[in-house]
Amino acid sequence: MNAHDLWRVLCRAIRPTLSPALYRACFAGTRGVELHDHILIVQTPTATAREQMRQRFGPVMEGMAPRVVRLPLKLHFVLAPPLVLPQPLALASSMTPVIEAGSPTMPRFVAKNHLPLERGPAVATLPFTALNPRYVFDTFVAGDSNRLAYAAARDIAETPGTRYNPLFLYGDVGLGKTHLLMAIGHVARHHGLRVGYLTAESFANEMVLAIQHNRPEAFRAAYRAVDVLLVDDIQFIGGRERTEEEFFHTFNDLHIAGKQIVLTSDRPPRSIPTLHDRLRSRFEWGLMADIAAPDYEHRQAIVAAKAAKLAVHIPDAVLEFIGRPEGVSVRALEGALNRVVMAAETDGVKVTLALAAAALGDYLGEHYRTELEPELVIDLVAKYYQLDHADLVGKSRNRVHAWPRQVAMYLMRETTPASLSVIGTALGGRDHTTIMHGCDQVAEIIKRDELARQAIETLRTQIRAQA
Repeated sequence: MNAHDLWRVLCRAIRPTLSPALYRACFAGTRGVELHDHILIVQTPTATAREQMRQRFGPVMEGMAPRVVRLPLKLHFVLAPPLVLPQPLALASSMTPVIEAGSPTMPRFVAKNHLPLERGPAVATLPFTALNPRYVFDTFVAGDSNRLAYAAARDIAETPGTRYNPLFLYGDVGLGKTHLLMAIGHVARHHGLRVGYLTAESFANEMVLAIQHNRPEAFRAAYRAVDVLLVDDIQFIGGRERTEEEFFHTFNDLHIAGKQIVLTSDRPPRSIPTLHDRLRSRFEWGLMADIAAPDYEHRQAIVAAKAAKLAVHIPDAVLEFIGRPEGVSVRALEGALNRVVMAAETDGVKVTLALAAAALGDYLGEHYRTELEPELVIDLVAKYYQLDHADLVGKSRNRVHAWPRQVAMYLMRETTPASLSVIGTALGGRDHTTIMHGCDQVAEIIKRDELARQAIETLRTQIRAQA
């Protein structure tokens, strides 16, 4: 199955979950264009559509891919190349001053359909991608996994071209590289600098068009006129000899002129296959900073920060549940949060732990699927002791109910990754001290009571078989 067909299958799978109007608005004009190493590259007609795909639909579709197309996929969204190259000269007198939403209130000049090179001489312009107004430093959640990258980005945003040049940010998809890249651009623009942001794929496409239209000098002039050049996903430049050659000279001219260069990649320079040695060495000249997957505390902070911007009350237990899986990206966490909120809005109900577990049961493969085990444990224990589910989560302190309830606590803590607070919530809203006490009680009793120990072992076997 080629890239075009894969994307069509994924679109058909997600379409029933969206309203017709939303599907048309976000998916019209998109198409799969390339597939390699389980990375599906999808073109979008506008920057807005690309951000919608990256933030809202991409993570969901990546989670669907193993089930729908029988392949693990990473989706990479790029802007479709323009049909024609802009006119070679864009004079400041023909531009219209506007204020960019979400950026500092200072005028900038925008030629129709193109992002400008502010405060520069009359030079050729190219369609640099607009900066997302949400991607600023204030909305970036720093933690141990990205602290160096964050500090370096803030530093060069204030004093570009003076310390780390180039700054090379690398890490897996969805961890915040593009966020930092655009945050640098926002600050640089606030200081009146000329900023150009684009992907390596766009650079290659524009170069091809410049050659076809016999305007290579206009192409070069546009890139060499910027004060800060921000290039996303530079790994896609590897193996394209003509593109590498052109970028090599662009890099040299900007670096010699003291202009800031910031690059992102999903891997360090030495791990980019087919990248020419002279480019690899230049990418390593300045500072290389990796961004790793967030740890538990960092994930919790990220989920809480993103939830705070939503007009929906989300209980702490649900936020903790969303942020618990290890090794997931920031983008995937945001996708999980959006999925839970969308499920609640669709059903017209409040956000609860049970709703979150149901909404995320088939999301991100096994990351959330195991989180359904607490309910499984309760059901198996209730069945073993011939009780109803309500008996275990209820308030009764009768020994007939209390002992099975403590057994459920003990087995949930042992066989599932659920935290004490999640276990307490699953058992009717009990606090973590009650769960700890119940687990300790069972641990002591099975040391001296053979029948209790055998019951625990039988239930443990049943749970593992079900899992």
